[in-house]
Amino acid sequence: MSNFYNFLESLLAWGCVYFPICNLLIYPLKKKWKYTIFFIITLIAYFLHPYLNSFVNIIILFVILVSIIILSKYPLLDICFMILGYILVVCINYLDIFTFRIFNISFEIIEQDYYFIYMVTYNIITYITSKWLGNIIRPHILCWELSHPNQVLPKTAQILCLLGLSACFGIYEFNIIYGQIAGYSPHILTYNAILFFAFFAITFVILCFLVRILKKEAEMTAKLKEYETLQEYTDKVEKLYFDIHLFKHDYMNILSSLELFVKEKRYEELENYLEKTLLPQGENLACKDIVLGRLAYLEIPEIKSLFYPKLLAAMNQQLDTVVDIKEKITRINVDYLDLIRILGIFMDNAIEAAVNSRERTLYLGILTIDHTIVIRICNSCNEPVNINRINEIYVSSKPGLRGIGLYSASLLIHKHSNIIHKTRYEDNLFTQELQIIGGT
Repeated sequence: MSNFYNFLESLLAWGCVYFPICNLLIYPLKKKWKYTIFFIITLIAYFLHPYLNSFVNIIILFVILVSIIILSKYPLLDICFMILGYILVVCINYLDIFTFRIFNISFEIIEQDYYFIYMVTYNIITYITSKWLGNIIRPHILCWELSHPNQVLPKTAQILCLLGLSACFGIYEFNIIYGQIAGYSPHILTYNAILFFAFFAITFVILCFLVRILKKEAEMTAKLKEYETLQEYTDKVEKLYFDIHLFKHDYMNILSSLELFVKEKRYEELENYLEKTLLPQGENLACKDIVLGRLAYLEIPEIKSLFYPKLLAAMNQQLDTVVDIKEKITRINVDYLDLIRILGIFMDNAIEAAVNSRERTLYLGILTIDHTIVIRICNSCNEPVNINRINEIYVSSKPGLRGIGLYSASLLIHKHSNIIHKTRYEDNLFTQELQIIGGT
């Protein structure tokens, strides 16, 4: 029975450290790796702690560090947040001790008589606190990555953050190990609590400023991309207009050539000419013209400039593209930058899935129902879609480190209380639907 309690003690002691670290990672570990690593570090703590005491902490933290380096998309960034998670746990621990001292409660008695109750409570507190902080920080970093897909944070900034946090981590570990060797006095505990909390507060404030700067830069980059997309949209409209004008200009010449085929009774050549030259050109122009005509109802340049090049790209890949907008849309009650990011992710995924499907169909519909804008994007797909897990990070039917796009989109959607997001899979057709309340 004592072995079971020792194992449970190791489980609780490292659960309150490991899971807060995982909660603060910008790119969380996949569940199978997350729990495998936790099982490994629990075994290390169980078998080695009786011989190494506090020095086993260094071994376990090294195992977590190596795991993040191997599994993370951006190791430097996630190592920074790993250290921040560990510092948070230590600060909460010393804050507890400091609080007990203020109310003249012996922390040693709590550890001896109520250890498991305290550790369960401590695990819950650290988990909730780290989850809350992670949910605040992560969306800003991921939104910044959407605007800077090649590098989530400049390498120099990552190294500087890592050096600063590593120095802070070293001071923390030195104080903890030295304190356990020399023995904790009330004065040392109070001093450490103040020191650790001050370090964490300063680090967190610096991090908040960094996140704020990243957010502003992401917004500026998004506005620049929006302008570039709008310019591209204008260029394509002009090109389409020129193509139509040129087609009309050649209309008489085409009729003359047809008349020549008929007079000379070259019917077989006429048929080939119609099938291979005239009809494809006419259908292509007509199709593009219909799409352009439907988008004319969308009187929001920012959103229109997003859809047009993507729909044109879909048609150029021979997708059966349908645009269903039958009434004027002049306003949508949501931040346009967030909506552009969300719809951009949905459209890219829909086009990619449709291209690889048998039916090769794509549908975009925008309508108004009782002051609610409904945006629906449908695409054909070959494989069934797991609706319950589609928005989880790293969940993707595609190989490699994928599945971040829909996860980022879900974070953006959750920022807006007036957006209802629905997904549906039926008969090889996957549908993403946004209902934006108060959209008109």
